[in-house]
Amino acid sequence: MPLAAKGAWQVTAGVLPGTAMKEYTARWVYDSVEYEEDGKHAKEVGYQPIFMRKLVLATAYYTQISNPAFVNWIRLEFIWY
Repeated sequence: MPLAAKGAWQVTAGVLPGTAMKEYTARWVYDSVEYEEDGKHAKEVGYQPIFMRKLVLATAYYTQISNPAFVNWIRLEFIWY
């Protein structure tokens, strides 16, 4: 089966509103293989879905850089394809 994106999280941040800085930009992609893997293990007790792990990584990064000493704005976006 070909690999296809199912969803993605992207964090962008910067000093000037709307102008993202590369050093504060990160992206996590959830693909079709991971989606199938989560589906296979969905009913297993203790299984940590890949989807949730990537969500946690994105939100942790957002929180980590939420510091006005570094940036003046931050955006966390999620898209489901």
